[in-house]
Amino acid sequence: MRPPVSPRFSPIVASFASVALALLVLSCGSERNSVEPELLGARVSASRVSLSVDGTGSTAGGVVTSDRGGISCTIAVSSSNVVSRSGKCAQDYKTGATITLTGTPANGGVVKSWVGCNGAAESAQACSVKLSAPTSVSGSCANATLTFCALALRSAHEIERGLPRRAQ
Repeated sequence: MRPPVSPRFSPIVASFASVALALLVLSCGSERNSVEPELLGARVSASRVSLSVDGTGSTAGGVVTSDRGGISCTIAVSSSNVVSRSGKCAQDYKTGATITLTGTPANGGVVKSWVGCNGAAESAQACSVKLSAPTSVSGSCANATLTFCALALRSAHEIERGLPRRAQ
């Protein structure tokens, strides 16, 4: 009878088998489900949200700009009162940023109202927005209206004599 033959392994195959066995033991004993590398000190980018402006409700044109740049939106109103906008009317900013929008009406108009502001503004032409989610703000402009007050004037002669005021 022949003695049993023992298999011969080359040193390379034996090394490979040892490494494979070690990796199998390590992965089975690991509490982590993934093998993703961790980067120490890696920066996580801050989330960003969009701020957009429009001119809903405007009866006159103008421009809305942001104090942090990025928004310069021209609002136009046609003769049939259709509001359109052009230019850069939306911008992404970091979540938590406070942006001040300023309305500049065209042709001596006035800022009529702001809708969507959630912060204190320094003037009627400004709107402050603290961004926590995508936000849309509407700034409306109107033509300036002149209001005249009619004054009843009497001459010095009429006052001295006690004459009644003239009918308007």
